[in-house]
Amino acid sequence: MSDLAGSDPECPCQSVDAAEAAEGALAAPVIEELRAGSHFDISLRRCRCGADWLAVFTELIDFGGGDDSQAWTLVPLTVAAASRLRAVRPVTEGDLVACLGQVRHIMRVWPRGGTLGVSWAEGPLIVLPHD
Repeated sequence: MSDLAGSDPECPCQSVDAAEAAEGALAAPVIEELRAGSHFDISLRRCRCGADWLAVFTELIDFGGGDDSQAWTLVPLTVAAASRLRAVRPVTEGDLVACLGQVRHIMRVWPRGGTLGVSWAEGPLIVLPHD
């Protein structure tokens, strides 16, 4: 993890607890929109501790009941990965997988009819269905 930006172990985004790290990452300001959309959005965020995060938002509209499924996939980025993503426009789902490969990331998912789940995952980045 030494090539990850940010080194403040007291910062919430650096927590081993997935919910706390997700909250910290989502509180970080957006420094660059890689793909803007209301149901599929990809941005780079930078925490106050200097950590860079990839944030992928997906939403699947429930036209019948208004109970939309929403998810955030959050990836703590290395400097090299952030540079690779910045070089691609517009960023597609395939670009995310190609640029990142196997990564440790947080899945923050609120499925239709379900409850919020937040957990760390490891492997290829998964982009959930969206409109």
